[in-house]
Amino acid sequence: MRTWRFNREWWDGLTPKMKKIVFFGVLFAIFVIPALFFTIRRSIYSATIVLTYAPKSSVVKIGSMNGTFGDNEVQPGTYKIVISKQGFDTYTEDVTVAFGQKVSVEAALNSNDASTANWYQTHTEDYTIAQGIGDRKADKQYASMMETFPIAKDLPIVGLYSSYRVDYGISPTKKGKFAVFITSQTEDYKKQAIAAVQAKGYDLAKYEVVYEQSKPTQYGTTDVTGLVAFSEKGLSSDSIDIITRVLAEHYVTYQNEAITSIAVTGAATHVTSDDKTVDTYSSPVTLNGKYEQRLVVTLRDYNRLIIQVGSPSGSDMTTISDGLTN
Repeated sequence: MRTWRFNREWWDGLTPKMKKIVFFGVLFAIFVIPALFFTIRRSIYSATIVLTYAPKSSVVKIGSMNGTFGDNEVQPGTYKIVISKQGFDTYTEDVTVAFGQKVSVEAALNSNDASTANWYQTHTEDYTIAQGIGDRKADKQYASMMETFPIAKDLPIVGLYSSYRVDYGISPTKKGKFAVFITSQTEDYKKQAIAAVQAKGYDLAKYEVVYEQSKPTQYGTTDVTGLVAFSEKGLSSDSIDIITRVLAEHYVTYQNEAITSIAVTGAATHVTSDDKTVDTYSSPVTLNGKYEQRLVVTLRDYNRLIIQVGSPSGSDMTTISDGLTN
């Protein structure tokens, strides 16, 4: 291999003017021409597509060009990004980049073959890349949702003893959109749910709202709803279970009609007593949505539960249960 050697005699034979021309010519060739080349290239390939993908050994195409992991300098325009690897689903995305713009494309390919089913568990670097892509995607989705659906950050709102619940979910009518779901046991609790949302400063008129009825407590073939009114007064879950069972067993039929639903339709009114160990509560009850009755529940000595039912006025009350709650 031949190497260049400085010819001293040739140099000494040059005039001072020629030596100066040669010196600056060499500097121009070493520094100016490369800088000019990169400047021109940069003016042509003035946009950047940043690719992050897993597996990292995937084949990548940016239009007709090969792409690489990281920065890819391209001319401004629109490109079809194709990321593929045998044993995985192919990822494609159309990307438009302008002069001086940098656009990121991220993709973690999904396995579509048994041979690659455990790929990310056995390839640590690819797992880390895929995990990062997933986390960033989730962060972007959350940030976007907070921008377009800000009420989500204060949900769920749950009423006492789950009398109502305000949450969000996928809209049943608008693809890719969210809706507010309000589930309540009674119309009064629905109003309480709306008030709870408004108290946090949100206008439900700006959202799609889906109202749903809470699933009733079922005993046999009878639906029992609204007993949360007694839970709010401090009755234990054991007491509520007893009331549910006793009501369903007592109202099997009414006026020769099979009873399939029993609903507490109003607030449980506390009947005051001089005896501090006795608490009595009264509430209207509706059978099959049309027969009005009254329910009176007395808690004596903290664990003795007395249950009575009768006419809406509270007269002709009949004791249908008297026993301990535990």
